[in-house]
Amino acid sequence: MSQLKYWDGTQWAVAVVGAQGITGAQGAQGLTGLQGVQGSFIVGASLPSPAYVGEVWVNTNDGRTYVYDGAEWFEAYGNYQGLQGPSGVQGPIGTSIAASYDTDQGVISGQVFS
Repeated sequence: MSQLKYWDGTQWAVAVVGAQGITGAQGAQGLTGLQGVQGSFIVGASLPSPAYVGEVWVNTNDGRTYVYDGAEWFEAYGNYQGLQGPSGVQGPIGTSIAASYDTDQGVISGQVFS
């Protein structure tokens, strides 16, 4: 077990630790913060120009969201993905082939079905 020690001027002495005190009263509520600047949210295929600090851009080429920090655009979070779209229509039935191999004759024969 570790002990709390203090220097008494000549040697290290073990401090006596008392019981924990009672919890103090809750402090007053802090002041309301300043109003932030109005941002913008841009959706498009090309980088917004000019760019402003805090501006948000959704790149329609890659579906990712970027934020401008005054020096560069950085990705705000992972891939932005929308909801899955509906399933496509079923394609046409393909061609089937039934084949057999005659080991005695070394001949492959078959039939094509559409």
